[in-house]
Amino acid sequence: MPPSRPDATPLALLEGCHRQIRRTLRGLAALADRGHPADPLARTTAEACLRYLRVGLPLHSEDEDESLAPRLLEQHGLPPAVPAALDTMEAEHEAIHRAVDELVHQLERWLDGDAVVLAPAHLTHLLEAHLALEESVVFPHVSALSEDVQRRLVGEVRQRRRGP
Repeated sequence: MPPSRPDATPLALLEGCHRQIRRTLRGLAALADRGHPADPLARTTAEACLRYLRVGLPLHSEDEDESLAPRLLEQHGLPPAVPAALDTMEAEHEAIHRAVDELVHQLERWLDGDAVVLAPAHLTHLLEAHLALEESVVFPHVSALSEDVQRRLVGEVRQRRRGP
């Protein structure tokens, strides 16, 4: 039996995360271009970006590394590009998280009123390439997973969001 809602598929959840990543990157770019900590809207944007970078993005990486990648690697008949892309995806997560740590530090200082220049370009570059690889090579194979595996993936993703 397929999931009861269209957004209850692993692919829909992963794509939703990618949309949130892109919204966060747009917010960071706007802050870097014209944000000022005294502006209430800029502060709200910065706080939302900071929350996503601290909580949401690491959860998404866990979804991919701990739930999605192992399930895809169990599939028979995958094109060789998929396991290679999964290896690249995992390695890129490490570089992305280092860049996130730097940007989180900048955002915290910015919110504290320090004269710091927000520099999200490096993180944006890393994430844009990362998302493109996942969407072009990995995501097309998610729907081929059995319905049972897809339900388990959705359950794991949702459990991560609920916490321990």
